[in-house]
Amino acid sequence: MDALDAAIRGTRGVFILDLCEVTFLDSSGVNVLVRARALLGREDRELAVICPPGPARRTVEITGLADLLAFFESRERAAGSLRPAT
Repeated sequence: MDALDAAIRGTRGVFILDLCEVTFLDSSGVNVLVRARALLGREDRELAVICPPGPARRTVEITGLADLLAFFESRERAAGSLRPAT
């Protein structure tokens, strides 16, 4: 989590978390998403998650996080929907 916290502090605008290569997501991973969202929320920033259909996506949907985050099925869809920070 320290690495993610540092990455968030070192950026501005929408923070993109790419889970394309994640094949398993348990409660620890869900906790990381919740923490990232909370950290970004303190600065009125958004967390965008790239997560294609599969086991990790199902976990996020079951927990209800999919309703709280900006989710994209691919990097291309995220790129087409997000604007760079100014």
